Amino acid sequence: MYQSVSERKVTSNQKFMVFILSMVIFGLSDLVTQIVPEFAIGPVELRVPYFAFIAVTLAIIFDPISVALGSSFGSVIFGGLLMGNFGGIGEIEGFLQLSLAIFVGGMVVSNPLNKKQVFLSACLTVGIDKFIGGLVDIAKVLIGLAELEPVKGLPESILIMQGFEFLNDFVLAGLIFGAIPAMYLVPKIYGKIEPLLGIKPRTE
Repeated sequence: MYQSVSERKVTSNQKFMVFILSMVIFGLSDLVTQIVPEFAIGPVELRVPYFAFIAVTLAIIFDPISVALGSSFGSVIFGGLLMGNFGGIGEIEGFLQLSLAIFVGGMVVSNPLNKKQVFLSACLTVGIDKFIGGLVDIAKVLIGLAELEPVKGLPESILIMQGFEFLNDFVLAGLIFGAIPAMYLVPKIYGKIEPLLGIKPRTE
């Protein structure tokens, strides 16, 4: 019998440790993705946005909200400030959508040993993050174009480019560096890493 996240008691100190752990691990992984070169095919760039399996694995095993906030904060600190890519107030948008995505991804799993649930968690995490991000980008462009003279076919081309970008991010981050590693990693470390932080595994 598996406990839901809300049923498992986690102290504030343990949540803080999970927050720091998530911030450091996901932040460092985000630093690595910043170094990996990008490949461009015409206007479409092939890149790994982040290693989703790290956040997904931690959110499933530990407290989802602590992992969500820690991972997003680590992405801003390591991938933004340390690499000189900090976008100022625009970082709030990415912080909120990534936090929401990781939180939802962690909450949908009731049995960490169920690989189908782990697969769904990774797909939802990246899907929610990139879908919201794509909608926001499209809205920004369309609002900006409203003040300019309309160009035939421009809105359609923007939608196509955003569609390709979403597909690229979903395949690379959601499947190759998300669901597939998480399906292997979560069952392997489940029940082994929680006691290191004094947290009981999600079993009764």
